[in-house]
Amino acid sequence: MTHQLRTILEYSAAEQFKLQVLPLSAGEHIALGTSFSLLDVGEPATTFAYTETFVDGRWYDSAPYLEQFASAFQTISAKSLEEAESRALLQRVLEEIEE
Repeated sequence: MTHQLRTILEYSAAEQFKLQVLPLSAGEHIALGTSFSLLDVGEPATTFAYTETFVDGRWYDSAPYLEQFASAFQTISAKSLEEAESRALLQRVLEEIEE
């Protein structure tokens, strides 16, 4: 786990990445029990959402679905720690593990 945390911290320092931790103290949220990825690609910009279970994965590219995924992402992001706080939290966890 230390290697994973170091790697996350290393990548999060790059300009093209944004790290936000959603702490347990944030409580319930719209995506609890699931995960999804949003991918913006191409010119003009096209957005896709991807979900995955232990059985299969699914891509979404139509407006009604993308609006729901984007809304969920905004809700989760608003409940998450800011970047500096997120990095500090992961650094503390890493230090605790290494003790």
